[in-house]
Amino acid sequence: FFFNDTATTEIYTLSLHDALPIWRCCVQKSEQILALNRELDDRIRLLRQHDKGVIRIGISHSRSEFFLHYIIPAIVQRYPDLNFILTQNTRTSLHELLENEELDVIFVSNYSQRPYLDYVSIAREEMVLVVPEEHPLLREAIPSAQSRYPYVSHGAWSRYPFVAVPPKLMTGQYTRQLFQQCHIQPRIVLEVSTLHSVYTAVAQNIGIGIAPSMPTTSDATRNLRYLSLDDPQNLQWSFAAITRSQVSVHPVVREIIQMAQRVYQELSEKL
Repeated sequence: FFFNDTATTEIYTLSLHDALPIWRCCVQKSEQILALNRELDDRIRLLRQHDKGVIRIGISHSRSEFFLHYIIPAIVQRYPDLNFILTQNTRTSLHELLENEELDVIFVSNYSQRPYLDYVSIAREEMVLVVPEEHPLLREAIPSAQSRYPYVSHGAWSRYPFVAVPPKLMTGQYTRQLFQQCHIQPRIVLEVSTLHSVYTAVAQNIGIGIAPSMPTTSDATRNLRYLSLDDPQNLQWSFAAITRSQVSVHPVVREIIQMAQRVYQELSEKL
C-alpha cells in the first residue's frame, strides 16, 4: 500500500518479477542479522568464560604424560588466577565435547579435518620400533636416508617378543598389519591398553614395541631408543591442536598451543 498526496489510497500490485529483488534483499538482511546474533552470542559466552577465568583443555590419553609433565605446570604457574580443566578422553569423545562447546581446545592425533574446526599442527611422527637402551638391535641398526632414526630390518626384530596395544586402537591395528605385510609372526607377550604402557613395558625389558615417535617424559622411559621400520606405507601420525572456527580463541589457549609446539620440537631434537 502506498499513500498519495491527496490522502487517498492507491493499491499497486507488484509482479513476481518486481518482488524477487526485494525478497532476495530481505533474505540477505536476515542472514546478516542471524550471523551477527551468532557472533554476539559467541562473544558473550567467551566474556562470561573469561570472567570465570576457566580454560577447558582436552587431550587424548596418549598425550597426558607430555602435557602433565611439561605444559600444564608451566601454564598454571604463569596464570595463577585462572582455573584450568583438563579432560582426558578418546579422540572421538574429545571432538564431540569440542563441537558441543564443552571444551576450548583439544590436542589429538590422526584427525580427519572438518570445515567448522581450525587446526594447528604440533608435530608429525613416524611409526617406529621402540627398544630399551643397550638393546642388541641397536648394534644391528644402520643409518637411514629416509628417516631420522637408524634402520633395522624386520628379519632382525621379528625374533624378539613384543608389547602391543589392542587391534581396536590405531597403533595396534597398524602393528598387526605390518606383521602381515612383512609375512612375520612375532610373539606378543603383553597386550596393554595405552601407548604410555607400551613405552613403560619396553623400558622394563618385557619386550619391544611399535609406536609413534613421540617424546617420552618419565625417568623410566627417557632412555628408550627409536629405530625405523620396513614400512611400505611410510605412515606418519599427525598431532594437532583443534579449536572451533568463527569463535574467538582465548589468548591463553593460543599460548598453550605455541608452548606445545615449542616444547615438542625441543624434545624431539634430543631423541
